This record gives sequence, C-alpha cells and structure tokens, in this order.
Amino acid sequence: MFLVRQPWLFLWQESLVGDYVSRAVDMGFSLNSNMSVHAVYSICCLSRETIRGKLELVQRFGFCQDECMQMFRRCPVLLRVSKEKFKFGIEFYLLTVKWPKSVLVRTTSSLMYSMEDRVVPRYRVLQMTTSKRLLGNKVKKMSFLCVLAMTEERFLKFISRFGDDAEELLLPHKGQYLLVSSKGS
Repeated sequence: MFLVRQPWLFLWQESLVGDYVSRAVDMGFSLNSNMSVHAVYSICCLSRETIRGKLELVQRFGFCQDECMQMFRRCPVLLRVSKEKFKFGIEFYLLTVKWPKSVLVRTTSSLMYSMEDRVVPRYRVLQMTTSKRLLGNKVKKMSFLCVLAMTEERFLKFISRFGDDAEELLLPHKGQYLLVSSKGS
C-alpha cells in the first residue's frame, strides 16, 4: 500500500520512516488498514507539537482523549487541516447544527467538507425547507448528514423538487458564487 500510495517514503532513511510508522501504530492505526498509509503521510507532514495542538483543540470542545483518537483514526487527513478550519467546523457542527459529540466522532469526515461552499450553504437550505415546512408531514426533518453526503447534482435535484420555492432555496446555496462573480465584474 505504501509503495502504491506514497512511493517517495522509500527514498527516506529507514529509521525515519520507521519512526513515522511507529507513531501511527502508537496512535492506534493498524498496519493492515488502508488508513495507516494516510496516517503515516499525515504524521510525516506535521511536527509532534502540531499534532498535539490539534488534539488539544479537539479536547477543548469536551472530547476525551479516546474520542479524539477515534476521530483521527477514522480520518487521518484531518490532522493536515488548518486549525482555523478545524475549529470552525467543530464549532459549527456542535453549536449551530447541534450535533451531539458522538455524531461528530462517527462522521469525522464531515469536517473535511468545505465549510463555505458546502456545509454552511446546505445547512441554510435545509433550515429554509424546515421553516417553510416544505418537507411535509411525512418527513419531519431531513437528516443534515444525508444532505451533506449528497453529490452536488443530487443536491440540486433535491432542491428542484420544491418547485416554486426552488429558486429561493438556491439563494443560500449559490449565494457565495453570486457574490464572488459580482466582485469580479
């Protein structure tokens, strides 16, 4: 797996690569897992202090050490996300969306989505569908997690099913693109 995904690792000193692999194993990654390749790559890109800082950041939101490690084992590339994006994502999901911490631990990859282009606009659209009662009585509340997981094409089909309200729903979703294009004009 390492040879296919990160062949440049084989150009480094064996002791250095061994140290990265050892650190990944210490974090709970199994060398039989595809995630170990991503973990080793993430670990070799960051200092121990940077990794420790990311763990401390997550713990400040009330996550225990085990929950932090679960999050990084599920999505090791999360270690490479900037602290600002990481903090904004955790705050948004916990404080705005009001996800329990356990949901964020299980769906750690949701922190990898673009907050500006995907997460926040889709949350606003879902809030509008709920406030306008567009989902009807059959579906009390569409899962935000389902909305996040949709491809862009599928999400636009989801919006289009609301007929006359679709255009209004597109405003929070595409609003950032309209602002960017008007600044460029």
